[in-house]
Amino acid sequence: MKILLVASSSGGHVYPCISFGDYLKKNHHKVKYLGIKNQFEEDIYLQEGIYLGIENSFKKYLTHPNLQELLYLKKIIKEFDAIICFGGFITFLVTIANIFINRPLFIHEQNVVLGDANKIGSIFSKRVFTAFDIKIYKGMYVGNPRQEKCKKKEFSFKKKLRVLFVFGSLSSTTLLDIVCKYVNSINDNMHDYTIVISKKYYQIYTKKILNKRITLLSNIDLSKNYDNYDLIFSRAGASTLSEIIASRTYAVIIPSPYVKHNHQYKNALYLKKKGMIDVLLEKDFSLENINRFIELYSSDFSYVYNRYLRLSMYRLRNSNELMEKEILKYVKN
Repeated sequence: MKILLVASSSGGHVYPCISFGDYLKKNHHKVKYLGIKNQFEEDIYLQEGIYLGIENSFKKYLTHPNLQELLYLKKIIKEFDAIICFGGFITFLVTIANIFINRPLFIHEQNVVLGDANKIGSIFSKRVFTAFDIKIYKGMYVGNPRQEKCKKKEFSFKKKLRVLFVFGSLSSTTLLDIVCKYVNSINDNMHDYTIVISKKYYQIYTKKILNKRITLLSNIDLSKNYDNYDLIFSRAGASTLSEIIASRTYAVIIPSPYVKHNHQYKNALYLKKKGMIDVLLEKDFSLENINRFIELYSSDFSYVYNRYLRLSMYRLRNSNELMEKEILKYVKN
């Protein structure tokens, strides 16, 4: 089976796409990735990528429409047996182009609400695969392909925590400034702290953080490193949240208030209601609240145990296998 995997512009879309592609290749399917030139995905898809020279948003595309690339897109689609879109503006273009080709189209939504492109794509799709257990038209709960890379933790309660601060692939200077003040104010050796800072800001914060006991990283593949941390302070990106659940890691989530449709807050609220995470609004992220949660997770056994039980109860799925089986149904027919 020849499959076109479509994702662009953010790790939340691209990383699940890559994970599913890796699985498909192991099962002897032929895979190509479709993205946009000069975007996040270009360094990741490498030799298996096909790139369109288009703008990366609806507004930009209307200003500079590239009809030649749309014709090229139709030619690309004809070569494949099925298409799976993981979101972003490119999903909208593929959906429209595929109306004229009519290949089986599938959507994967990583958030608890459908993005704009995925809403349109869902109308023309055979199935909408969801990362969370939500009810939508044509929906099928499969989880996030990234979850399968995460090792499940056994229960542990520690008085000395390994704390990680990580605020997305681009980082957040607003949150980093507060973390910087916090770690510079620490005078004891009670806990271990690691801060992930994007390359763009890394040199700036290495000068600002005076506490030499703090570990600083410019990047991290969290899916392989959850075992190294007991408590994580993080944004509410869909892939990160899916991995936190899968690995059963304790987390305090600070949703970004700047994303479209406030989807990070909706992601976080969904999991908070299930008792799996703690949530802080950005305006409430402070030295006092950082300390409060660290104290809570290092001193309150019953609170930590209840959190672990809630994480353990969440119904995880074999994402890659479920999606492959569902796609094969339509391709064979």
